Amino acid sequence: MKLVKRIKSLFPTVSEISIMGGRNWGWQSLRLHETNGQNVIFNSQQMSDGILRLLAVTSLLYLDRISSVITLEEPENGVHPQLIREVVQILRELALRKPPNHCQVFFTTHSPYILDEFYDHPEQVFLFERGQPLDGTSINRLSDRSQVKIVRETFKQSLGEAWTTGLLGAVARG
Repeated sequence: MKLVKRIKSLFPTVSEISIMGGRNWGWQSLRLHETNGQNVIFNSQQMSDGILRLLAVTSLLYLDRISSVITLEEPENGVHPQLIREVVQILRELALRKPPNHCQVFFTTHSPYILDEFYDHPEQVFLFERGQPLDGTSINRLSDRSQVKIVRETFKQSLGEAWTTGLLGAVARG
C-alpha cells in the first residue's frame, strides 16, 4: 500500500496501517502497527494529534476521488517541527495533481516554519490583515510587499523570522 510506504519513509518502525470495524453504529478504528524488536499496535485514541493529522493529510494523496478544493486550518498543529516540511510537501503534491484529481489547496497558519517553506514562492502566500477593530479584513499577496526583497536578503531563508518580528505585517492585534 502506497500510504504505508509513505508513512514508513517518515517513521521506519511502522509496518502496517489497518482499520478495525467497530460494533457501535458502524464506527471504525484506525490502527498503526509498529515493529521495533516487538510488534505493537496503537489505536487512534493512543496516537498523538500530530500523527493523526499527518496520517489524514498523507492519505489525501491516495484517494481515488478528491474534492476540487481542500481547505485546512493550521495543518501543522501537533506535528513535530522536523516533519512540517513534509506536510507542506504533501499539500504541494496535492495542488500539482493532474485532472481528474486536480485540486486547489488553501490553508491557514500562524507558523513561521510553514512560512519558511514558501521562501522561494512568496507569491503563494496571502496575508489577512485587519486594521482597527471595526475595519474589514484586507487580503494581500506577500510578494506584493515592498519589504519582501529586503527581508529575503537580510533574513536568508527565513521569512518566518521576519514575519514574527512584524516586518512583513499581518501582526496580531488584541
